[in-house]
Amino acid sequence: MSENDPNAESRPQEAEHLRERIRMLEEENKHLLMKSAFMEQRLRELEAKLREADPICAPNSEDFPIPPEEDPNAPSD
Repeated sequence: MSENDPNAESRPQEAEHLRERIRMLEEENKHLLMKSAFMEQRLRELEAKLREADPICAPNSEDFPIPPEEDPNAPSD
């Protein structure tokens, strides 16, 4: 560490603090991704129930298309 750098001693502590913050943010991101996937699945289930209960009020499939990989009625290759 340089004698001319007054902040040299605090850098390792700052780096450790930043590593810990990154780890916490990565964990939070992972949690939010799982929550997002769960909410998307729940939305699909509720949309399907709505289509069964009242096709007239159900979301229009043209307005809210189901991606082919998630559509159980999509033709397989």
